[in-house]
Amino acid sequence: MSACKGVLVRARLTTQASRAVASKAAIDGGVTVANWNFEQRDASLAFFAGRGHKQLIAGYYDQPATPNGALPALDAWLASAKSVKNVDAVMYTTWQAKYDDLEKFAERVRASAGK
Repeated sequence: MSACKGVLVRARLTTQASRAVASKAAIDGGVTVANWNFEQRDASLAFFAGRGHKQLIAGYYDQPATPNGALPALDAWLASAKSVKNVDAVMYTTWQAKYDDLEKFAERVRASAGK
């Protein structure tokens, strides 16, 4: 099987399944992984980082902000991403057309990146 380049791989598998898919499919290190695996984000981020992949956090953000303005899922992703290399982007994902917190989301991402 030839390796593919320049495509996104959606990572919402268990870590064990991710390893099997990545090794069997011979995913080239130049492929950017869109990581959706919130429940196992630390292991999933580390696994793909260890293989040399750039990653895009593509979490699910239809939960409302807390009264103090926190976005718990985003905050958890950003904290986890600090421990690995090559997390290059964060995508706002909504399945319910909820954009009320989009600006707050962008502010938190910028703050996490030091911008």
